[in-house]
Amino acid sequence: MTAGAFSLTAMLFSACLDTTEVVETVDPETIPVSRVDTLVIRDTLVVKEMPGETLKDTLVVKDTLVVNDTLVVKDTLVVKDTLVNNDTLVVASDTLVVYDTLVRLDSVFHVDTLYQLDTLVVLDSIFSKDTIYSIDTVVQKDTLYVKAQAPMAYFVRVEDVLESLKDNEKATLILRHAERGNDYSASGGLNDNGMNQSREFGQKLKNFTDVHFYNTEIKRSYETCAYIAEGMGLSSFENDTLAELKDSWLIKDEELYVQKKGDVSSWIVFSRWAYSGGYTGVFYDLNEKMVELQNLLAGDYDSMSKLNVAISHDLLVVPLVAWATDRQLNLRFYETQSNKQWINYLAGVAFIVNDKNEVRVIPVCGRSKGTME
Repeated sequence: MTAGAFSLTAMLFSACLDTTEVVETVDPETIPVSRVDTLVIRDTLVVKEMPGETLKDTLVVKDTLVVNDTLVVKDTLVVKDTLVNNDTLVVASDTLVVYDTLVRLDSVFHVDTLYQLDTLVVLDSIFSKDTIYSIDTVVQKDTLYVKAQAPMAYFVRVEDVLESLKDNEKATLILRHAERGNDYSASGGLNDNGMNQSREFGQKLKNFTDVHFYNTEIKRSYETCAYIAEGMGLSSFENDTLAELKDSWLIKDEELYVQKKGDVSSWIVFSRWAYSGGYTGVFYDLNEKMVELQNLLAGDYDSMSKLNVAISHDLLVVPLVAWATDRQLNLRFYETQSNKQWINYLAGVAFIVNDKNEVRVIPVCGRSKGTME
């Protein structure tokens, strides 16, 4: 055998030569050494010595290492980058946004965690540091309220919010009462559904022993508190009656309100005012009244119970939700007059306060949905 050539016997294998020709079966033949470098092993290559001929040691080692090129599949493992892709994680979180459940903030790193000033360190865990710039949306209202989260356009289950409550945080819930009967007067109480709804809701709060209730003088408000306490297993409960939980607290001029309202539903008037403004002289300034309500029920961490439950009425809770979500959560009943755009029983807003008196606001629901069926 000359120094410029060698012999190979290949049994049922495919070889791709530099001419890009694919050979299924190759009979023993002599291949120039100059073309060996382009040989890529696909199936099985059997190399035999031909009689009277000797293979060079550099042949097998050098060409077999061409498999190293195939290991460039390591570059395909860059798919790891897409698994840690910050944008992908954000999209996943945005998808969860439509889910009416807040996943535990600490263990699952739900996007809502990005909205908490005191938990932004969570971002380091998912390498999503760019989204820290959402802090640009911080709005300071008075010396107490720092709105650190982007507006939320969905309701979160109360139990999920409370399960994520930290040791240095306390919660105030301002909710519409449970289902009532047909008596809309101050003496109108809950119907059987409302009583059961309240008890079931109370069972979700069983882990709290330090709890305080607030209600109006209207019967269904107090009864909702009482049945929630019963569901919690409490033999008695502490409560205060507050005029600030009634919708009349928002009306500046009662006579003008009656005049402007006319025969129109109160649901239409209050929702239009909450989302579109107008009614000059009829109502107080919405922002000022909501900040006042927040300061009253969630303004001082040290004086708060661990959990505070304030049972109000729909005509106050709808403007509260509109304000708390920067009008992103749609309760514009005046546009469609559909119950799907009206606050459900036991739905409203949660104020979460930490030991620095920093507050975050979350729209919450005590039932499966935050709006009426």
